[in-house]
Amino acid sequence: MMQKSIPLPLIAGNSGLNLGYTKKKLPEIIVDSELGWLIQIGLLRREVDGQGLTDSFRLTPLGRMIIDEHLKYSTDFPLPSIWQKTSNFFTRWVRIPT
Repeated sequence: MMQKSIPLPLIAGNSGLNLGYTKKKLPEIIVDSELGWLIQIGLLRREVDGQGLTDSFRLTPLGRMIIDEHLKYSTDFPLPSIWQKTSNFFTRWVRIPT
């Protein structure tokens, strides 16, 4: 996604697994939901063409900045700690409406 937009069908199913986008085969509905979370927090956006929104995704400037900063130090992303997993769970799934 750093160089070009990626269509949803390439990320889901066997192609996502074969192309290295996912670690296991996932249905499109799950992939769309997970990418939707990344859109909500500002790391991804849906690609737009002359007809409107498409099924492709690309990094936002914020997402690009975070990845560029991380790649200065390592090519592998560290595994999240138990605290980070817990924090993510509460931030994502136990949100209190404002």
